[in-house]
Amino acid sequence: MSPILTDEAVVLRKTDYGETSKIVTLYTERGGKISGIIKGGRSEGGKRGRVLDPLNLVQVAYYDKESRDVQTISSADLLEGRRRLREDPLATMYAFAALELTLGSTTERDPNPRLFRGLKKILRLFEERREPPSTTTARYFAFFLGEIGFELPTERCAVCEKPLGAEVGYRSTRGFACRSCVDREGSFAPFPAELFAELVSLKSGNDAADERTFSGRRALRFLEQYMGAHAENYRGLRALEMANDLEQEQ
Repeated sequence: MSPILTDEAVVLRKTDYGETSKIVTLYTERGGKISGIIKGGRSEGGKRGRVLDPLNLVQVAYYDKESRDVQTISSADLLEGRRRLREDPLATMYAFAALELTLGSTTERDPNPRLFRGLKKILRLFEERREPPSTTTARYFAFFLGEIGFELPTERCAVCEKPLGAEVGYRSTRGFACRSCVDREGSFAPFPAELFAELVSLKSGNDAADERTFSGRRALRFLEQYMGAHAENYRGLRALEMANDLEQEQ
């Protein structure tokens, strides 16, 4: 008989399956990304079906069978719901972008406890509303890149390896270069100083130095371009497109 495992998880996605069940994709603390079936999850009053809504932090127990792509979930308890977050459609869409990034750019059964903790923390930041939701998503995106092996170097010059100053150049195949190397090599394009400062701030986990000029959307555009240049299967985030549409309507 398959062992029953208990783990904390963030719910990434939930879809209908058959007439009575649902399939959920979870990012768990110890098991990484897994898919599970909730039998009877579509039935009227099905508690587990509601507990396992995307964005929720849950405690799940499931039968772990490595030969199966979809595990059977035996129980699920809500640890943190996102009621306040869901009251804000724009923030919700930006939060879904963080889920979509995790869903599409991680592999099944590849545990990363640090990534799990980062995702859990960022969802709490969305709930607290301490900064614009676009900034929160950009903060997670910058962190996520490092966790999947595409670290965005913002500390040292890609050419001479000396510490970078405020004025830098950028080349997609090399990264950031200091002003001296930009002038000497000629193959690096000038990079906006404000955007570079934003990227440094996001990676450090600090608050935006000047919220009047800080643009999470601008940082996200660059981070998506960077991801696309390094991850050949990356095709963008639909949730970000929808968030942009919402912002234009407001």
